Formats: sequence, C-alpha cells, structure tokens
Amino acid sequence: MRTRLYAFVKKQEQTSRVKHYSGLPTELTGGKDERIMFPWPHVLMIREDSDSSFLLYRYSKEGHPAGDTWHIDLDDAIDQAELEYEVSPTDWKAIPADIGNPVSFALGLCGGQADRAERRKRL
Repeated sequence: MRTRLYAFVKKQEQTSRVKHYSGLPTELTGGKDERIMFPWPHVLMIREDSDSSFLLYRYSKEGHPAGDTWHIDLDDAIDQAELEYEVSPTDWKAIPADIGNPVSFALGLCGGQADRAERRKRL
C-alpha cells in the first residue's frame, strides 16, 4: 500500500510566504493576471504516487482543493508543509487503508464537513 498521510494546518490564514493559484502565470497571458488564489488550507495530505514520488495536497475547511505540489520524496513533501504552514513532521498521521475518501475522513476528525458514512464505517 502506498503512503497516505494527513495533518492539520494550525497557522493563521494567509501568513505563509507561499501562495497557491489556479491559472497561468502572467508571463503566459500577455501580462494579464487571470489567476485565482486558492483558499487557505485546513488539512494537508501527502500521497505516494505510482513512480514513488509524493504529492502534497491542500484542502480548505469545506473540502475544496487549495493547491498541490509534486515532491521527489516524502521528506521533501514534509519539509514543504513545514515551510509553508509550520506543520511539524510529528503532526502527520497515517490514513487507514480502508478509507475511500481521505479528505472527508480528515475533515471529520477536526469537526469540518465529513462524509458520515465513511466515519461510521471506521467505528
């Protein structure tokens, strides 16, 4: 089974030096900024990809995507989360293998929007 981890962002909104956007950079749009800033993340997830690289995903309190980044290894993904959101390496927890919707699972643990059927399945 590939690695799947989650952690919660405790840092106050918009205090990170790094910002995540949807859309092309201005260099590719003739100088016009058409990007939309992603919402501040509430939960982070790391997933091992098929090529043994890692993806760091960010999700809002409502479960909406808030950015993602590719990383060469697990330590790099954890370091990036620590840089952006002050999430300690010890804050990361494993997502149980039987969880089909890890975002709902994690948000349910913190009182955010949750997939109740997924939570009941775990009890």
